[in-house]
Amino acid sequence: MLGVVTALWGLTAWGQEPADAEIIVYGDALSPWQDTRWLVASETIDLDSPMLLLLEGEQVWAPAWQAEAVLRCTVEKKRGVGGVVRCTIEDAAVRVVTYNQWQRPRDRRMVNTMLTRARAKMLSSALRLRVRDSGTVTIAKEQPERSGLTALLLGPAISAFHLELPSDGWQDGRHWNTFEEPLLTLHVAEGTFGFETGSHYANLFEGRYLIQTLAGTMRKVVTGLRTQDGRDVPGATSARKNGIWEGYDEVQARFLPEEGAGSPTIEVTMQGELELHAVADFDPKLRGVRERVWTVQGSGATSILRSGRLRRLKENEGVRLGPTTQVSPPNRPRQGFVPWVTLQDSAP
Repeated sequence: MLGVVTALWGLTAWGQEPADAEIIVYGDALSPWQDTRWLVASETIDLDSPMLLLLEGEQVWAPAWQAEAVLRCTVEKKRGVGGVVRCTIEDAAVRVVTYNQWQRPRDRRMVNTMLTRARAKMLSSALRLRVRDSGTVTIAKEQPERSGLTALLLGPAISAFHLELPSDGWQDGRHWNTFEEPLLTLHVAEGTFGFETGSHYANLFEGRYLIQTLAGTMRKVVTGLRTQDGRDVPGATSARKNGIWEGYDEVQARFLPEEGAGSPTIEVTMQGELELHAVADFDPKLRGVRERVWTVQGSGATSILRSGRLRRLKENEGVRLGPTTQVSPPNRPRQGFVPWVTLQDSAP
């Protein structure tokens, strides 16, 4: 099993035997999916863009959440270019941190009841994936009924199946660049991060091809408004939240004054950056990924932290997922709540 991303990066990025043999990596892009089982897991901490979970008239805002699932996949349809894979959910678990729905017993019961129902909906649903001849994977637009929640919770992990390799093999046995990395395509408070260049490194390590990815992207984030004479516009901050772990949520939304009201305004911006570190265990015989772990870290005006893993399972391999419940915030224990355990620390 792959370990912590940063440790593997330091271990294999330099000085290991390069994968210098030419390997044809594209064949039948659907064959690695036929009758396979996968463990997929994703966790997100995003104070600027909390997840809104809506279910049967109740709602929960979650600035931190985790989702795990065991998928059983099979090829549903072959097309001229790739095809469609259908994955049913054998097991699932969902955990969330809430802003203030943890203090009163009735709120705690409501949140846990919602999560139990969310898990039940996942277990009764399926997920359709679009696989292209290049091997790239995306969630198909057409989903089976009752699969919207599953796509929402597992979408970040499904993005990790996308590992763009050179179409004619690893000719230099070492390094190549790509211009598309779905793990960096994140919707955050004031916009969307798009694709940027990623660098990939291939190494032979203990008989496996380890492919390491380092990628980054950046954009400007609006943090407020200021008049041309230098005065800040009151309340014009960008989704700024204070004291969320103490159980209350203070949100101030950016606004533009009415036309003609006061001095003209200018937007105050900061730079937000995302950096991706990922390691994949690539099997050239399968022409696909056996395992991948990753971390996306935001900095500057972007506070997001996202990580996850996926791993191909043996046919009868059992996996014990974590509980489905409301948990304490990371590094902030709440009495009576299960602690937040990172996916890296809880890897089965």
